Amino acid sequence: MSHAAPVVRDGTLQWTLITQALQKGGQHSTFLSIVQKSGITKTITDYLSTTRTGFTLFVPSNAAFKVQKASVLKPWAKNQNTLQDLIKFHMLNFQALPTRFVNDKVGQGYTTFRGTSLIQKFQGVGKVISLGPQFAQEGTQLANITAMPFKDATAICYEISNVLIPLK
Repeated sequence: MSHAAPVVRDGTLQWTLITQALQKGGQHSTFLSIVQKSGITKTITDYLSTTRTGFTLFVPSNAAFKVQKASVLKPWAKNQNTLQDLIKFHMLNFQALPTRFVNDKVGQGYTTFRGTSLIQKFQGVGKVISLGPQFAQEGTQLANITAMPFKDATAICYEISNVLIPLK
């Protein structure tokens, strides 16, 4: 069985297009600032350059950060490594199209870049999809997918209503 070489793309260009889409309207500036401070950009662009399965990013809106308790977010802001862990919990190593969430069952798990699971917790009227950590820290709320600010052939970004907080 032969293994095909990874498809090489310009991950830097693709990440630029993603961030430009997220900058429109200004409702994702807090998340983009955390990404920049975390130093994770090279990890993302390297992945985007070689992925065969795609990329999904769940992006909390600025409003999501405002409603999150400071005591819950503070431990994640300690240094670049903890910030990267938080960002990685918002990333999947495949392109999760909306149909996947609609077709998957409640309780379906998705492994994040952090190596921990997000669980599809609810699928309600109008196909509202809620995600949350498999094991949640106190004060963590489910995040509803509220918009899709970016999609191309291999990457997709969903705006979510709450910050996803995994257990440490």
